[in-house]
Amino acid sequence: MDIETDFEKIFAIGDSKDEENVNFRAFMKWYGGSLEEFDRIVHALYKQVEPHIDCTKCANCCKNRNPLLIEEDISRCAAAKDMTPNEFKEKYLEEDEEYQEGWFLKKLPCLFLKDNVCMIYEDRPETCREYPHLHTKEQLTKTWKYVNNYSICPIMYNVVELLKEHLDWDPESFDIDKMY
Repeated sequence: MDIETDFEKIFAIGDSKDEENVNFRAFMKWYGGSLEEFDRIVHALYKQVEPHIDCTKCANCCKNRNPLLIEEDISRCAAAKDMTPNEFKEKYLEEDEEYQEGWFLKKLPCLFLKDNVCMIYEDRPETCREYPHLHTKEQLTKTWKYVNNYSICPIMYNVVELLKEHLDWDPESFDIDKMY
């Protein structure tokens, strides 16, 4: 498979493959290898795809994903705005009501995004540093991110499509009902 870099095409295809990707997620859960082997596969595919994608031409994650900020992130972001952490929270953030693990931006796109470039790139939140999270361990436990970010992130789109090929995924022959 060639690496797809046409962002408009990726986003259009992504919307049309929602059901297929949910089924592929179920298929991945039945993967017969170890967590470590699955990580090796995903990490290798990520290293293959990532150099071909210029995130500054897209910045879709900064426009459509709301990162969870922890206190250390808030301190760095507040300093970039010449504010105290409390002032920054009041003006730009809302508390994570569901899990109470941090804070989210009140609105998107990210206030630090300008012309598809992060204005605080060196001090960006940890979750932004890790996006699209394909280099981390235990990928098999994070497959909802594959579905949720497929049409958002060109890197994720290409890794998932290559992973389908690598795992010999056939959407026509996979019956999710037979798996349970």
